[in-house]
Amino acid sequence: MPKGVLCLLSALQFHEIGTQLPHEVWIALPEGTQAPALSYPLLRITRLRGTAYSDGIQTMTDHGAPIRVYSVAKTVTDCFKFRNKIGLDVALEALKDAWRGRKVTMAELSHFAKINPGRTCHAALPGSHDPMTGNLSASILARLLTLAKQRGDDYNLLLNRFGMERLLARVSMSPARRPLSAEGRSALCTLVRHATPADQGRRLARLRPRR
Repeated sequence: MPKGVLCLLSALQFHEIGTQLPHEVWIALPEGTQAPALSYPLLRITRLRGTAYSDGIQTMTDHGAPIRVYSVAKTVTDCFKFRNKIGLDVALEALKDAWRGRKVTMAELSHFAKINPGRTCHAALPGSHDPMTGNLSASILARLLTLAKQRGDDYNLLLNRFGMERLLARVSMSPARRPLSAEGRSALCTLVRHATPADQGRRLARLRPRR
C-alpha cells in the first residue's frame, strides 16, 4: 500500500503512546484514493487532503521492512481532529502521555494544529484549563454505548471489561507490575464475570503482587 500511512490508534501504538490496542489497522489515504481490498488485516481508512495528509510522514523500519507512519505530534493533533471517531479520552491520554514523555514540543503541536483546523490540543496540556475535559467521563460512556450497540453486546458487561482493561493497563505501568499470584489472576477473572462494582473495588484492594 504505497500511499498508506499509519495514523491515529495504530500510530499511537507504534510510538508506544497511551494504552490503546486497536483491533484494526488505522491507515490514512489521500482523498480520492481507492481503498485496498484486503480480508486481513482489518483496515480502518481515514481520508485526508493536501498537507493534512502529506505533512508529518516518517519512514521507519520495523522487522526489516519500511513503514510509513505519522510523527508523534501529527498523530496527537489528528487524535483531537478525529476525537468523535476515537473518543476525547483517547486524545487527552495521547497528549498527556506524549507531553510527559517529552516526545512532542509546543512548536510541533502548534505547527500541526494549523494544518488540522478545529479544536486544538493546547488547552488540554498540564497546567491549562479546558472546560471540555470535564466531558471525559461522558465521552467514554458514550463511546462504550455505541460500541455495545454495534456489536450487540451487553452494555454493563462491556463497562466491566473496560474497567478491568484500564486497571490492568495502569498496573502494567506502575511499580506494582510484578506478576500477580495464581490466586490474584483467578480473582481478576472472577471479578469480571460475577462481582458488582462495589465488590470489585473491595476485592481488588486486597490483591498484592507476589514478593
